Amino acid sequence: MVKKASNKKDKSNKKDNPKEVLKKSLALDVLKRPYLSEKATQLAQEGKYVFEVSSQANKIQVKEAIEAVYGVKVDKVWIVKLPPKRKRFGRFEGKKPGVKKAIVKLKEGYHIEILPT
Repeated sequence: MVKKASNKKDKSNKKDNPKEVLKKSLALDVLKRPYLSEKATQLAQEGKYVFEVSSQANKIQVKEAIEAVYGVKVDKVWIVKLPPKRKRFGRFEGKKPGVKKAIVKLKEGYHIEILPT
């Protein structure tokens, strides 16, 4: 009896796992952008990175989002809420929107290159 070679393709050759694609798209909803300031660049030298995040995001979601998008291991996450500020332009008054920031400390040996140095 002769066995025919199976025409099944190896599953490891797939480009992207649908679950991973979903994780990354949800992660991009949590993370808005890297928060760049003088203090943030000083923290980056210590292995801590600052990101602006969604107002509904919590520490667990931020940790999973950073790990999914950048492929690093997160050690600790701190959340900071900056309140909205009143701004005046002559006799006109407006508000600068509040921001929710996440300070993320990476495990030893990992780093993220936000701005090329």
